[in-house]
Amino acid sequence: MPKQRRQFTPEEKHSIIQESERLGHSETCRIYSLSSSLMDLLKKPDNKLSLWS
Repeated sequence: MPKQRRQFTPEEKHSIIQESERLGHSETCRIYSLSSSLMDLLKKPDNKLSLWS
């Protein structure tokens, strides 16, 4: 069975970014099972996945 793609609300994205600043990038990625590259995309303002889109 294929893994279902998760979609984060703007509030969830903001919360994840704040947690990343508080706990650190790697720890937050582990908690949410995110790849490091996805975390970078959430932080970039010029990306469609970012908090700012």
